[in-house]
Amino acid sequence: MRYTFIFIVFFAFSCGSSDDGERITNTIFDTAELNISTISEGSNITFHIEVLNDTVNDLATPFPLTDNCSIAFDVDNNNEIDSSVDFIVGLTNDKLPCESFIIDEMTLSPCFSSTGFVVNSSFASSALLSDEHVIWDFSVSKSRFSADNTVQFRVKIQNPNDLISYPNYKPTQEPGFTYLDQTFTASW
Repeated sequence: MRYTFIFIVFFAFSCGSSDDGERITNTIFDTAELNISTISEGSNITFHIEVLNDTVNDLATPFPLTDNCSIAFDVDNNNEIDSSVDFIVGLTNDKLPCESFIIDEMTLSPCFSSTGFVVNSSFASSALLSDEHVIWDFSVSKSRFSADNTVQFRVKIQNPNDLISYPNYKPTQEPGFTYLDQTFTASW
C-alpha cells in the first residue's frame, strides 16, 4: 500500500510539470532603442516591449502627450487584412484596454473594452538597461491565433519626447507616433 501512495504522489507531480506550464522567452527584435520579445507560458503569450530610449515617464500624462503602444495582429498569417478577424490591442485615450477588429487599411471596428487580454505599462529598469524606461506587456490568449502556433504582428509606439527614427521606423502624419514598418512573427 505504501508503494501505491508514493506512486500516486509521484504521478501527481509529474502531471503538474506539463508543457503548458513551460515558460519560453524569445527575442524578436533587439536594438539600442527598442527590444521586443515574447513570453509563452501556459495558455497565454505576452508581447514584452521595452522602449530603451524613452527615459522620461509620460505614462500618466493625458492623451495625446502620453506614452502609448498598440499591437496589430495578422491572425491567420496571410499578410492581408481579414475584416473582423485581424485585430489591434492597445489603450483608449482614457487608458483603458481596447481591442478593435481591423476592417480595412483605414477603418477599425468600435473598441471592445472588456476583452480577454491584459495591457501593463511600467517605468522601470531592466536587465537590458539600468536606467528607468518605458516597458509594455500585452498578454493575449494563444487561442486567438492560428492553429500553427504562430502570429504575425506590427507594433505602434507613441513617445512624445523623442521620435524614434532609424531605418526600421517610419513616421506617420501624427507627430510623436511611429509605426514599425516591419512585420514580425512570434511562435510558441
